[in-house]
Amino acid sequence: MRPAHEWQRRVCQVESDRPDDSGRHQIHVIYAIAADGSDRSLDTDGTLVTSTAAFNHWLFDRTPGRALRLDTYGGQLDITFFRSAKTTAQLAADKRLATTLDAELTTAGFTDAHKKYAVYYDGPGPTGSCGGAAWPPAIPGRSAVMYLGSCPNRFASSPAGAAYWEWVMLHDLFHTFGLVA
Repeated sequence: MRPAHEWQRRVCQVESDRPDDSGRHQIHVIYAIAADGSDRSLDTDGTLVTSTAAFNHWLFDRTPGRALRLDTYGGQLDITFFRSAKTTAQLAADKRLATTLDAELTTAGFTDAHKKYAVYYDGPGPTGSCGGAAWPPAIPGRSAVMYLGSCPNRFASSPAGAAYWEWVMLHDLFHTFGLVA
């Protein structure tokens, strides 16, 4: 069975994880910005829906029909909007930004043991880094975090064509599983 990737565009911003369609292990998508960050609406304009579908499609095509289970609500990708308590400058200066955002998400209640969190942080990260992730047990946590303001790359334009951000997110998600040393 091919992974679902024809989700409709979301029209409203959701600030919490909605009830799941499945109780099994899954990836929950979060669009995060700094306290003073600009909201580019990547969670509601279809960008993250296309991005997650593209990395899952890429994985499905390169493994014997395997894909990651994405968190859905009512059959559509469940994406949460999250505003950090820290400013853009504070987050950009944080050498352990992925760990910091993971801790903030944990404090905000994103603690489901059956979930990993694919976090698209729409701001700059530490110099020279496009993302970071937990790597249990060495680096505890549940989040793979992309620093969208750090690398001038693009998102996939269709579910069938993964681009830079899709490969980085997939790579960092595998770190959260304890893989990819």
